Amino acid sequence: MNYMIGADPAEVVDGTAYRRYRKYLEDIRGQIPQLVYEQAMETWRYDFRDPRCPHDSWLQQLIIQESGKGDRLQYRSTDIEIELLGAFHDRILKIEYRNVLRYSLDSMTEGTGHESWEIDEVGLSDRFVVCHKIKFSSGAFWYIECERFSFSEERLRRQP
Repeated sequence: MNYMIGADPAEVVDGTAYRRYRKYLEDIRGQIPQLVYEQAMETWRYDFRDPRCPHDSWLQQLIIQESGKGDRLQYRSTDIEIELLGAFHDRILKIEYRNVLRYSLDSMTEGTGHESWEIDEVGLSDRFVVCHKIKFSSGAFWYIECERFSFSEERLRRQP
């Protein structure tokens, strides 16, 4: 699965990559949670004029939390939360991944932070679970497999 990430820039500009990606999402619709499908299909996700679009947003916070259940808390589960400052600096975008099964977070270029969120895509992993790929303008690349994830936003209040 690489429809948006690594696509020919001309195909991104003319919409060919986006149309292929949406077709792929339609094909896997029954294999991923309905909420994930609906959020992945939202047209604002790739509309750079929409303040909810993560493109050009900045990483504010990354939380990896591991918790346990059972007598000795031996049954472990991992959740990941990402908080981004939206591209228009008027809102916080949050992505919460639940029951993370596998993840890889490539490092950033020395001293530059992650820079801005460049592009992402949602799909089905080779293990048939939800996966989310994220590419930052610094070259950092994140891959997260989970049972489900959700997106939310919180508008920032401007100080007078």
